[in-house]
Amino acid sequence: MPLTVDRLIAHLGHDDAATIARADIVASKDALLEGGMKNITVRDVYLASTKAMFQFAVDQGLLAENPAKEVKVRVRKKIKEREKGFDGEEAANSRLVGGDRVEIATRSSLSISSLTPRTSHAGRLGRFNRR
Repeated sequence: MPLTVDRLIAHLGHDDAATIARADIVASKDALLEGGMKNITVRDVYLASTKAMFQFAVDQGLLAENPAKEVKVRVRKKIKEREKGFDGEEAANSRLVGGDRVEIATRSSLSISSLTPRTSHAGRLGRFNRR
């Protein structure tokens, strides 16, 4: 049996799925959190597998309802320190790629020829020199 199911059974003290109520699932979730487990682990591992297991039983007609269906664990979103991508200064400083100087085109001057490397190694890159 998976560890997630084993922990649920150990917390409940029985394995009779028909007698498990939403309050039992909430109590099990709270016990995991109080035991020092991270919110995201409880949500994405333990609660997700419990919900899936009970939903399977509902889908198969073995249970009338999923007691874990509405149980949630709040996980704080990570604070973005900045947007993805380079700002203007970082883009200007990133013109050296792999030790070779490359030309970076602006959107207004973007052309296919501006996408090919302008380095001493360009002759070795056959796919860029085919016409």
